[in-house]
Amino acid sequence: MPGQDWKHLGAVIKHDRRRARMSQADLAAAAGLSTRTVGNYERGRVPESAPVVPDGYYDIAAVLGWTRASVELVLAGREPELTGAAERPAIQDDINSLAAPALRLADMARDMGAPQELVDRYRLATVSLAGWMSSQATSSQAGLGLAAYRPHALGEGVAPDDAERILRAFEEGE
Repeated sequence: MPGQDWKHLGAVIKHDRRRARMSQADLAAAAGLSTRTVGNYERGRVPESAPVVPDGYYDIAAVLGWTRASVELVLAGREPELTGAAERPAIQDDINSLAAPALRLADMARDMGAPQELVDRYRLATVSLAGWMSSQATSSQAGLGLAAYRPHALGEGVAPDDAERILRAFEEGE
């Protein structure tokens, strides 16, 4: 299609996914798509609906922290615009780096024979929580917002007030 560079869009999606340290499966889960769809998007496959952009591209844009208009910008050969404050990419990197092992834990539980309903609930909760955190990191309206964000080094443990909330959430979920 004239003016629509699907290969460029795919390359930028792939680049930003890797920058966020996400696998195709992680991005697919976070965007509510199949891994196959993400692969097709990254290969620059022209959708049958072209020139209409499928909604999945906008879902991926949201996960990657792009503005909604970025999909069309990238299709036109430009670069995406990021949402949120300058601190957003570092926060998103933290969210992604913590969510990915949580999703791998779900895969491991499935492989060990855990009930599929339990695995699905865990995956959905992980993706929903990561999505919520991402939206808070990009929202200027976020209640406590970035001021409440306290990064923890791996192995440093969980802050005491966070530990209490986590334990309460697990107890309520049982």
